[in-house]
Amino acid sequence: MSLDAIAKRATLLMTLDAALASHAHLTDGQDGEHAVELRGLRVIHRQRFSKWLHFLGMRSANGTKIEAILKVNADDGQTVVDAFPVRTGDVVRVSGPLERRKGKFSIKVETLAVEEAWSDVFGATIFEDHTVPEGNWGRGNVLIQVAGSHAERLKAYLLALHGVHTVAISAVPNTPQERGVLAECADPTALFAALRDDPNVPRVVRRWYLLEGFHATLADAVRALEVQLCELPPDTAEGGPEALRCLPDALRRCLPEALGGNDGRVPVRVATFPRVLGERVIPMLHAGGAATPQPHGYRAVACVVYVQGRYAAGLAAPSAFHGDLSTAHRNTAGEAVSRAYYKLREVRARCACVPADLSTVAAAIDVGAAPGGWTACLAKAGVRRVVAVDPGALTIPDTPPYDTAVEHMQMTFEAALPQLAGEVIATDADVRFGLYVCDMNQPPATALDFMLQSVPLLRPRAPFVLTFKNPFKKEAQWQRALGAALARLELVADGVTELHLFANTSHETTVVGTIKEPPPPQHALPWATPEELSVYATCKAAGGSSFKAQLEETGTETGTSLLSGDELSLLTSAAEKGQGKKKKKKAKNSKRAAGGGEGAAKE
Repeated sequence: MSLDAIAKRATLLMTLDAALASHAHLTDGQDGEHAVELRGLRVIHRQRFSKWLHFLGMRSANGTKIEAILKVNADDGQTVVDAFPVRTGDVVRVSGPLERRKGKFSIKVETLAVEEAWSDVFGATIFEDHTVPEGNWGRGNVLIQVAGSHAERLKAYLLALHGVHTVAISAVPNTPQERGVLAECADPTALFAALRDDPNVPRVVRRWYLLEGFHATLADAVRALEVQLCELPPDTAEGGPEALRCLPDALRRCLPEALGGNDGRVPVRVATFPRVLGERVIPMLHAGGAATPQPHGYRAVACVVYVQGRYAAGLAAPSAFHGDLSTAHRNTAGEAVSRAYYKLREVRARCACVPADLSTVAAAIDVGAAPGGWTACLAKAGVRRVVAVDPGALTIPDTPPYDTAVEHMQMTFEAALPQLAGEVIATDADVRFGLYVCDMNQPPATALDFMLQSVPLLRPRAPFVLTFKNPFKKEAQWQRALGAALARLELVADGVTELHLFANTSHETTVVGTIKEPPPPQHALPWATPEELSVYATCKAAGGSSFKAQLEETGTETGTSLLSGDELSLLTSAAEKGQGKKKKKKAKNSKRAAGGGEGAAKE
């Protein structure tokens, strides 16, 4: 088509959804009668068919996709790159007729203009397309900034404790160690208050952002904020934007612009994610005349985030903004003996089988207790008697309630077991334990066997909390061992649940449940097979495992004194064979070395 013909033909400006709806009557192979102009489309991929023909994948802010056909005449001396200078990540405005081929729509691009270049906002960072699950585009009114390693854990935590569904987990340009958890909730203000008061959240959550709409470009997001700022009522400092939502639409439209700060400007604090956006948002808000960005004395918090290839913006009340939650964590971190302390605290919050009020538990046993994180957590929570079994030293305070509640049996579990069993038999009163916990540095088979040996010491329906450590070099080995241990556990326990807690490392998992009533007799308990134990012995001898780290520090062989002679021979044989094939430890495993008895390597 000639340039004159293009100029004469009417071009209709419309959204992508509206354009597709208006061309729904086209049959396969048919082109639209009129050219359309579409704006706010982000280029998510580019396919180069030749120098003169390229295909662009584009997506709107609400998730609708369309393909663009870029074609030039080879005789004109230009390539597609010369005629259409666009890169992936750019937001563009295109015009041309739509066509329908094989049930899909494409646009034959006649003109193309870049509305927002990716490099102008995010510099040299390479654009990566991260999609939202089908049906979730347009959803999400809260974004929570979290460490990348804990995004999936936070997703499970939000659903379990707060009933909040996660829409998507977004990677962030220029901030690879951070993630944005995009969620949908009915009352964001109530969620913010609950998270702020939740002791388990400050360790991993940095900030949260209130969102009220999605936009194609940063300029669109800022304009949306300016509209909201002009509508703020005078009581925003007390009620926040929530107060505005309670007003009738007719009254909101009548609010005078003078309700802002000086010269109608509203003092706001700008909160952006990633932070690099602030370098552009602050000058844009100031230039727009609706707001005065300032760190103190603000009436609202202007939130702008980049998530899943589009921007989202919203206004939050000052009371909902908390700054950096990690500051609150640093102020309370002194109460923890070790990071294991936080594991048990989170289990209490998430699992109904473990009493939230531990003062109802008369006695609990902590196997592999050193350095004392779980013991301290139990004593502080109100357990009247905590028996800590570990040859290593405990580093808990010698003050109430620890001095009266904690009994430290500084010996191996094998040595302590007969004494504890004798106490149960010799006493008329029921002195059995109402809670069993074990966070020692042992793999699933050994940690589970220790608990099975303790079944006669436990009350009916006693809950347990176990940490299964991963000593393997291959993920497949770990998954097989974990699956075998969970299957064995199902035979003696109810409500078995595996959790990846905030305080868990990537080399461990936590399992909770309650002992069946009545429990199986000792001869019917599902003990580990010699084959399972031989795998661990081989791994121990090969190096790079939590086993070897413990043995180097303590010089003790834990979990073997109750094995049969045949099993011990099998362990010894496997260890000797593995010793000849010992390999150098990987650098990442050197960080897992720890000291102090059976509870070594506690995180």
